[in-house]
Amino acid sequence: MLNFTTPRKMRSDYYVYIFLDPRKPGKWEYNGIIFDFQPFYVGKGTRYRMNSHFYNSSRKAKNLKNNVIKAIEESGLEVIRQKIFTGIEDQEAKYIEIDIILKFGRIDIGTGFMTNHTNGGEGTSGAISEKRKEFYQYSLEGNFIQSFESGMAAAKATGVSPYVKWEKGWVQSGGFQWFNEYQGESVPPVVVKSREKSIEKRGFKLHCFDENWELIKEYRSFKEAERDSGAYSKAILRSILTNTLHKNMYWAFPEDADLSSVKLFRPQKIYHYNSEGNFVKMYESRAEFQKETGILEIERYLTGKYRFPMNFRLFTEDQGEKIRPLKDSEMKNKIIGMFNNLDDPEPLKIFYKRADAARFLPLNLTFSRKSIRLDKACLEGTQEGGFYWKILNPID
Repeated sequence: MLNFTTPRKMRSDYYVYIFLDPRKPGKWEYNGIIFDFQPFYVGKGTRYRMNSHFYNSSRKAKNLKNNVIKAIEESGLEVIRQKIFTGIEDQEAKYIEIDIILKFGRIDIGTGFMTNHTNGGEGTSGAISEKRKEFYQYSLEGNFIQSFESGMAAAKATGVSPYVKWEKGWVQSGGFQWFNEYQGESVPPVVVKSREKSIEKRGFKLHCFDENWELIKEYRSFKEAERDSGAYSKAILRSILTNTLHKNMYWAFPEDADLSSVKLFRPQKIYHYNSEGNFVKMYESRAEFQKETGILEIERYLTGKYRFPMNFRLFTEDQGEKIRPLKDSEMKNKIIGMFNNLDDPEPLKIFYKRADAARFLPLNLTFSRKSIRLDKACLEGTQEGGFYWKILNPID
């Protein structure tokens, strides 16, 4: 039995299109076709191929064509799109594309003004990659070692997969320096910064004393003292710096200890001023302020991130006995006092947040119901939870 094969019919729905730059008027000609503006890109395809260059997915690519399109749009104009040959076969479209690129030349190889990165036709012939593939390996001391044709070759030879950010051109990876361009026989060395150990991990000797400053024991390190006494290293250091007891013991460095290279943390004093601008109290440390006032988020107030959320101001330096009082617009929170009796001159406890006072109420209710009860007690002067409540800084 004979096997007859029907020849496949060639498609004839291809077209060749060209993009023109409306910013550059003039006369350009190809095969009898006159262009009133300078061409900058030519291509071939079917159906939606010409318009696909303007899809978001295509615009993300970094190439010469997209750079020109972006520049045209930023100038308030639109790219001129033209189909110059239609209803032709694929092979004919390829020849036309190649011929146009050959006539007008390419920017990337310095022969003309077309932004195509290939010679046309098959799409990749004559292409020049915008990213260099070479990798140059240098030691951290700055000496040239070898070059590789690609990142894959470098990974196979060294076990390191260097990814060089091309806009930066350099990266440190796997104990080497990598460049995307040859830098010569040597480059500046990389200074490896060793992480400075904290004082608790440096092996300083410690002396432990009882409450009468009688020597109990000598320790060779913080770790040994921690293991033997059950005290924490940071708490021991705090005890040394503040000269206070920890675990009912005093701690100190030996008199001959060399602490010249150690930056010891010193407690930072906190100066507290009320909303009227009057000096309230000086605290020896943040921990003392937090313990006495119950306000834990102290850092944000000192740095100024939240200026006056508690209707007072905190400073790390003495501002004198009087500073500028807060304006009504600057006070954001109600300060609530808790009293045994309404006639008491001083409150038993001060709450700088309404929410803290509501949480303190000894009632088996939800937080929202406690808040309602608290507001009512403040307004009517009634007792709630066994105490009387007052707003110390009325706010409209």
